[in-house]
Amino acid sequence: MLGLSWRNLGVVVVVAVVIGLAIAAGRDDAEAPDPENVALGYVPLVTPTPIPRTVQIPDLPRPGGGSNNSALVMVQGLVERRLVIWPVSGVRPPLAVDHHVNVWLLMPDPTRSRVLYSTDSAMMVLDLDVQRAHIVGELPPDNTMIAAQWSPDGRSIAYVVEAGDHWIAYTTLADGSRAAAEMVRVPRGLPVDVAWLADGRPVSIVMGVGPVGGLEAQYWLYDPATGDSIALSPEVETFQPWSPWRSPDGEHQVYPMASWGRVRYGEACIEGALGLVGPDWLYLTSLGARGAPRAVAFEIENMYLDRPTWLSDGRVVFRAVADRACKAVGSGLFIARLGETPRQIVAIEPVFDSGDPDELLWSVPYTVSPDQQSVAWVTNDVQAQRSMVYLSPIDGGAPTETLFETEPLTSRKPFAFQDQEMILQLLWLP
Repeated sequence: MLGLSWRNLGVVVVVAVVIGLAIAAGRDDAEAPDPENVALGYVPLVTPTPIPRTVQIPDLPRPGGGSNNSALVMVQGLVERRLVIWPVSGVRPPLAVDHHVNVWLLMPDPTRSRVLYSTDSAMMVLDLDVQRAHIVGELPPDNTMIAAQWSPDGRSIAYVVEAGDHWIAYTTLADGSRAAAEMVRVPRGLPVDVAWLADGRPVSIVMGVGPVGGLEAQYWLYDPATGDSIALSPEVETFQPWSPWRSPDGEHQVYPMASWGRVRYGEACIEGALGLVGPDWLYLTSLGARGAPRAVAFEIENMYLDRPTWLSDGRVVFRAVADRACKAVGSGLFIARLGETPRQIVAIEPVFDSGDPDELLWSVPYTVSPDQQSVAWVTNDVQAQRSMVYLSPIDGGAPTETLFETEPLTSRKPFAFQDQEMILQLLWLP
């Protein structure tokens, strides 16, 4: 189980004794948190009250099985990183509601009417019904977002950040009415995750040494009223509502077996399979037994696989990138069941920074349609200065159609399109 960014799944196995000592030190730190690093409370976001997105129009068939109120939520611009809402019905133009948004975290709540995201300094919740975002917690300086999860009832959130020499797990209410509370703190680099009990109580997960040696997941139930944490039995079921890498029956998980950054600087040709593990905590199970080979879910020669999304029918959609150092073409989106050969459903080559050929910028942001019959994906045409969102059927048999495209830029400044308009991330709600 894992509520983390897909780019942070590379885990370095450390010596068990060192982990034990570090965890112990982390637990001590958690009991006396550094006031300078504790997330602050609610700070109102001063914006004019917008017009609600609910529009009285006939309930017409919408692309991808969406409703009249379906919307694309996008992050645009490498520099501006604008958070933009566009109604799929086309009744209104795109609306920018925030900027300097972190690209990784666009996480829908269980009702798929709100979105959890982060800026450089704050955790935010976007309410699609009123098209307004509010702050739920201020982040420590120089942080990196590691993991996040909504509570099963959508009333609270829990998240993990890397700040200074620690990874810190917080919890807070989703309406921003309470200061974010620190649940646990461990030394930087040791895995931390967050989950929930069915009744809405937050849980932090850390890696520790078991009673007979070896590594095991340790679950700590946090009590916001007292600030205390108690150890949970492994038999207690925990929930992570946002887990696109988990099979519908909860028995399997797929994950990138190598991080892009690590293979980038370690090998001439970037490639990596999607690994396969069972239902236990993904951080721990993805390590495998010491010296034992890890199970592979999907593998394509000379390609790097990541960003898996498990569909309700048991198939997995994922991205595959062909590195120019070993394979010139073939990138795109693929789909397969476990044990099947992946089939390409979208062919699109990645966008590279011409000034730095060793760095991949963005390749194939995508989101599955509400009815899971289609996939919306992005092509960023730097030469034409346009981003297009296309809709392709997962099973074929119908042509690709254009869902959205950015407006032509009037600015003549160099890199204006890349800095302001280029679509970096995509989410389709509800």
